[in-house]
Amino acid sequence: MTAGDVSQLEPLLPAKRRETPLPALQLAILCMVRLSEPVAYTQIFPYVNRMMELLHVTDDPAQIGFYSGLVDSVFALAQLTMIFQWGRLSDRIGRKPCILMGITGAACSTLLFGFSSSLYTALLARTMAGLLSGNIAVIQSMVGEMTDETNQARAYPIVELIWYMGSIVGTLVGGTLSEPAEHFPEVFGDFQLLRDYPFLLPCAIAFSMAMFGVIIGFFFLEETLPAKRKARGLPPFGGYDAVATTEVQSKEPVNNNRPSVRSLITDPVIISVLRPYFLLSIQGTGFEVVFTLFSYTAIHLGGLSRNPAEIGIGLAAGGLIAAVTHPFLFPALSKRFKLKSLYCALIIIFPLSYLSLPILNIVARRMTDPENEDMLTPHGRFIIWILLGIMLFTIRMGGMAYAANTIFVKHAAPSREALGSTFGIVQTVGSVSRGLAPALVSSLFAITASHNLMGGWFVWLFMAGVGVVSIFAVLHARDGAYERERGIPRR
Repeated sequence: MTAGDVSQLEPLLPAKRRETPLPALQLAILCMVRLSEPVAYTQIFPYVNRMMELLHVTDDPAQIGFYSGLVDSVFALAQLTMIFQWGRLSDRIGRKPCILMGITGAACSTLLFGFSSSLYTALLARTMAGLLSGNIAVIQSMVGEMTDETNQARAYPIVELIWYMGSIVGTLVGGTLSEPAEHFPEVFGDFQLLRDYPFLLPCAIAFSMAMFGVIIGFFFLEETLPAKRKARGLPPFGGYDAVATTEVQSKEPVNNNRPSVRSLITDPVIISVLRPYFLLSIQGTGFEVVFTLFSYTAIHLGGLSRNPAEIGIGLAAGGLIAAVTHPFLFPALSKRFKLKSLYCALIIIFPLSYLSLPILNIVARRMTDPENEDMLTPHGRFIIWILLGIMLFTIRMGGMAYAANTIFVKHAAPSREALGSTFGIVQTVGSVSRGLAPALVSSLFAITASHNLMGGWFVWLFMAGVGVVSIFAVLHARDGAYERERGIPRR
């Protein structure tokens, strides 16, 4: 690793081609369709720890995080078994039908989660959601087919923006509308169904949004798969094809056959972008889980003693920060700096954010009420919220690393016919890390809190170490488009 790799962000060369206008209408429709997915996914986070309490899965408060992490892990592990198949299927039957099927699955499984009356039914609902959730690979493929190398840095952050906007809605809905009969008895107190199923209301809202997205997509979303458009006598989407453009520039022949799975998983360029994404997903997913757990946990056990509504507000504020900044900041940075250097700088933020959490607990311990070690003083609450705001702003800036990685993945696709499969493979690897991260981080948090390992710092130092390793992985990532332009062999 050279000093120039990390400490210097070298400006890019001036662009050689005029920027292609974005297909604004279709991109907006795709975003509307996708909005329901992050709502359905994130609305459980503010209340999942409370749900585990009410389901009486354990009598030990320190172990609540393990079970809430398990609920999220089964989603990712189930997604792992199917996400590549969804990407591969979209290369055959088209992007649009796969997206509509995926959102319908998300809607039904979310409603089932709201009716959960035991840990097993909650796990079943999340497993069903994971099996039917392959949209991320398909959506990224659609954006890749809607854009070329001149405007992709603008398009991918917009799609990420929709995730953060959905996260805002989801966390607010989950945080404020869980247990509605208890919190709003004058409005919902007479509804016995909401008393029997205290987390049904946020799930029902997420279900309704998802079905609305299906209707919008069915009538207005266009197919982008080049083979399907050609079969229907339609021109390439927007008049260009992103991967094909790169292939023409490099004067490589276009392969009209979909490459085999074996050739993709052994492709050295694809492998080089898998490693940093695996580690990035562990850090990103792990932080979402551990921040909720950390905030909910009692101060004397290493947390901040916040309630679900406050946690929902905090997560929504973080999503708002990303929504406001990413669509503008990432394109500007990607024009000024090399993509790999920018990716490196963004991923450094994750280990720093993990190390900031125990510092927040130290501050909280010094600002508690003398009569209650788990209650902050008014001054303490003010200080903690200021520090939380700074930390959430910082971690959301690091979230732009996902957009950088997505561009690397798009460039790594060996042909346009392999775009969906390539994203499917990458998201399969991401599912492994997203499946491991919740159980890993929540278990490490519980063990650290129970045994006071390294003075309560073990989980934070472990995750910071993962972040350091991910920096080296980014430095060894290969840019497939750059190599094609210069005729560099893929092997």
